[in-house]
Amino acid sequence: MLSSVDIDIILLVEQLVSDVVQFVLDEINEAKRQAEHLADRILSQAIYEVNNEDNRLAIDNLK
Repeated sequence: MLSSVDIDIILLVEQLVSDVVQFVLDEINEAKRQAEHLADRILSQAIYEVNNEDNRLAIDNLK
């Protein structure tokens, strides 16, 4: 039979493991969010540059 101290230790270890897992998941989610933000910025910049090039070509064709 487990003593109350053993039970307390088990509960503390379970909480510690839970906290560590949650921390790691939060870190992964933050890294994923940052990667998505970077990808969005790169895509937005690429779209902007393509639109500018299309506009420049259209203006050049009018000359």
